[in-house]
Amino acid sequence: MSSRSFINPSRLVGRAVDDIIEQTNATYTRLRHVRNRLPQEAHGCLHASHKSATYIRDFWPQVAELIDSDPRKLGLSVPAGDGRFGVEEVKNTILQKLSGEKDERHARIMAGTMAPLTLMTRLLNEAAGLWADRLQDGSGSETLDFELDSSLFVSLRTLLSRKDSHGVVGGNAPTLVMGGTATAVAMCWNLFYQLPRAYDDLVGREIDRKEMESLWEQTKELIFRIGGGSLTAFVAFASACSSDANKMLWDGAGDLGLMEEGDRYVWMMNEALIVRYNQILKSIESSQEGHYVGCAALFTRSDPLPLNDEFADEVPSGRDPTVFSEIIRWITAVARAEYFPEF
Repeated sequence: MSSRSFINPSRLVGRAVDDIIEQTNATYTRLRHVRNRLPQEAHGCLHASHKSATYIRDFWPQVAELIDSDPRKLGLSVPAGDGRFGVEEVKNTILQKLSGEKDERHARIMAGTMAPLTLMTRLLNEAAGLWADRLQDGSGSETLDFELDSSLFVSLRTLLSRKDSHGVVGGNAPTLVMGGTATAVAMCWNLFYQLPRAYDDLVGREIDRKEMESLWEQTKELIFRIGGGSLTAFVAFASACSSDANKMLWDGAGDLGLMEEGDRYVWMMNEALIVRYNQILKSIESSQEGHYVGCAALFTRSDPLPLNDEFADEVPSGRDPTVFSEIIRWITAVARAEYFPEF
């Protein structure tokens, strides 16, 4: 950690993201999702959570298959015609577009975040396409319905009300698993993009690689807490950071900052972001129906992704990881390969 003497007090106007998310979740009743145990009299949202986990479990092997097909085992290239489309092509395109900028550091940070996000999003879309085909032709591992009753799933209820006029959301299986997954990946990479600026604002000097990796470890804790809470808190936060759900770079995320809390830095929202968050939350809170379970991916066990051992964290021994933890492990491995070296 840096010396407190560098702190710029003018940047400390706001509230910790943790506190705001926790306050939102406190207005709902938390229900426990117990794996492999669902009494008949269980609340309807628990039935929906178990159903969601079934769909996520069926989808996830397509992601693993595409990562495994990438020569670097990072999921940063996808099949394209007779060859592959990779992260370097996207990174070079971004750097060429920014070649006239005087701030070379910013150009590197932009390319280092947007290129991996582009390829990870592309891979998830490819996986969703493969899975949709297998669901519809009956070649999948489980017999699952493609079309869903969106009223049964809080994710579909919330996504349907938040999607802008340019997007199409349907009550179907790919939307159920992809909406939150893609948004969570985008949120992580937008936090990566904002971290150097937020650190510079608070501390008064440029962040180095060691500090960046330390802040990401702390940020992962926040991601898990958001995932374990209500979907409306997650959607309100993501939507307050982005006025257009279709854009990968979130225009409102610049209203995020860092503040010191004890011996660590935590993310905070400034007043403008808090106002947007509360407005959006008010418009979607009825879709939560007074209770929450947490992201079904947290309760969905999976095999470890076939990630490059050079960059990926080891999988904790003793039990299978969850899909949620594997998403974060994947993002971290990609960041070690493509983003952290920029610092």
